[in-house]
Amino acid sequence: MSTRYYAEPQIAWSPGPAQPAARPVAAATEALPEGDGDGIAFTAPSVTEKCRVGAFATQRAGSEEAAPVGHSRAIKDHPLQKPVLSGVKPYFEKDGITLYCGDCLEVMRSLVDASIGCVLTDPPYCSGGSLEAQKNTKAQGLRSATVASADFVWFAADNMGTAGLTFLLRSVLLEARRLLLPNRSAFVFTDWRMVPNLAPALESSGLRYRNLLVWDKQNAGLGVGFKPAHELVMEFTNGVTEYQAQNGQNVLRVPRVHASEKEHGAQKPVALLSKILQVACPAGETVIDPFMGSGSTIDAARDLGYRAIGIDLSERNCEIAARRLSQQLLPFAAPTQPERSAP
Repeated sequence: MSTRYYAEPQIAWSPGPAQPAARPVAAATEALPEGDGDGIAFTAPSVTEKCRVGAFATQRAGSEEAAPVGHSRAIKDHPLQKPVLSGVKPYFEKDGITLYCGDCLEVMRSLVDASIGCVLTDPPYCSGGSLEAQKNTKAQGLRSATVASADFVWFAADNMGTAGLTFLLRSVLLEARRLLLPNRSAFVFTDWRMVPNLAPALESSGLRYRNLLVWDKQNAGLGVGFKPAHELVMEFTNGVTEYQAQNGQNVLRVPRVHASEKEHGAQKPVALLSKILQVACPAGETVIDPFMGSGSTIDAARDLGYRAIGIDLSERNCEIAARRLSQQLLPFAAPTQPERSAP
């Protein structure tokens, strides 16, 4: 018996604790009944939103009975089913790799529940200013023409305030909780300044704060005294994590990308990202990076044989990632996992 997964905008529901019976959607402008699922009231969804909602109603081929639709909306019959998007056009797509240029939240909301094996992302840290005021008022001393120019970038230039970044990343992890298969992890890069603010906020998404990984860059950066030689990766899980190796460590020693090889200011080594994926993501599953940058996470996933989805708001970053990934595309194959140590 086969199962179909595609956008079919025929039913809608309120995502509250008590689920009403499914009802037909009469018109594209009709409002969903208000609910309090995850603290968000849905009132007037767009056509794209209704297509996304419809994608969660699976129907058995050859049967008129639709699968039950509940608050979790998890797809259980085919946990490794390739994600299905509705109304979102890929920027690049080939051999299991898909890139999107746009708002990561909108793209993530169009993905099928329980379809992702690992979230691995490196958002801007927004910790450059020593004082909060230095981060969120930089534009006040600049001419309007400068702020409006293509050279002035708000989020990517590390100018977003802590509250704004916290709100954004929590929203991303709320979507990640919905997308992750059971017993999987989401990894978020950051630095020591932001952990006290981000860790409890991201855990409030419903994922458990599982570990704090340290990336030992093996040489110090600029500065005096105790010069920075590491960055951090927060791990959040949705259950009893099913690690693929028992010999992983939470200190990852990988040299940083040499300046001459960088295509992005915060580019992470593919070897570093590969170490995380090999421990956290089972073979045959899909990796997603909502803040793709130049595509290092997608590159690592591709080299290991995973399917991968990369998202970035910057068209320049998407262009770099697409060019990088199209240069040496490998045939899709199951990734090679690290050897399990003897119990």
